[in-house]
Amino acid sequence: MAMTPGFLEAVAGLDKNWSMGVELLSPLIYSLIRCTKPRSALEVGAGYSSSFILQALADNLEEHRKNQETLRGHVRSDQHRGMRRLLKGRHPLPLARPDYYSQDYDPVLTIIDDVSHPATSANQVEVAAERLNLRHILRFQKGDFRGMSGSFPPEILPFDFCWFDCGGFYHYAAFLSEYWPLINPKNGLILLHSTLTNVNLRPIVLDLKLKQATDHFNKFELLSLLEPHKYRQNSVTMIRMIPPEGDPAYTVGP
Repeated sequence: MAMTPGFLEAVAGLDKNWSMGVELLSPLIYSLIRCTKPRSALEVGAGYSSSFILQALADNLEEHRKNQETLRGHVRSDQHRGMRRLLKGRHPLPLARPDYYSQDYDPVLTIIDDVSHPATSANQVEVAAERLNLRHILRFQKGDFRGMSGSFPPEILPFDFCWFDCGGFYHYAAFLSEYWPLINPKNGLILLHSTLTNVNLRPIVLDLKLKQATDHFNKFELLSLLEPHKYRQNSVTMIRMIPPEGDPAYTVGP
C-alpha cells in the first residue's frame, strides 16, 4: 500500500514545494486508480503525485495476479446460487467478475513534463521510481505535451486514466482538444487540477458543462471537489466517459 512508512519516506523529497497543492489529492488519486484499475495511465505535469500513481498501478498488478491464482479451480462466483453461501465464505472472492480476471493486467504510466517549472520535482520522479522498484512501469517523455499525442505506441492507447496538472487556461484547453480522442470512451477518467476558484481556469469547467448539456449529452459525467481550507491549488474536476452502449447491468439488485 502507498501509505506505508517506507513509501512515504521514499517520496518525501518530491513534496518539498507545498505550493503545488497535491498533498491530499495524491492519496485520492491512488485510491481512484486502485478502484478503477486503469491499464494505461497518463500524467501531464509530474511530481509528488507520480509515485502515488505508480504505486497504485503496481498494487493493482500484485492484486490481479493473486486473484487470478485464487480463482483457478473455483466455480464462477457470479453463478453461485444463494448469496448467503457466498457471504459465509463458500467462495474466496464472492464479488469477483471472472471475465475481468480472464485477461492479464500489464499497467503502464506515461508521464509528460518539460521540467521547466522552477520549483518542479519532476526531475526526481525517475529516481523515486527506481527507489520503489517501479521504474519498469514508467514511461517518461520529456517535452511539451502539445503536439505529442501522435507519438504514443498503439499498445498504450487508449488512456484509461489521465491526471493533468500543467499551466493555465491555454494549456488546459489545448490538452482537452488534442487528447480527448485518446481517452478510453468506456469509463476513461480525466482529472484536472485547480479548476474552481481561479478566474483563469474556471472557463474550462463552464465549457465542459456546456458540452455536457449540448453536443456531448450523455457522453461523460462531471464532478468537481473543493478543498475549502485552501485559497489556491484547492480543487479537482473529474470527468468519466460514459460507454457508448451505456453501463452494463450485471445484477438486479445492488
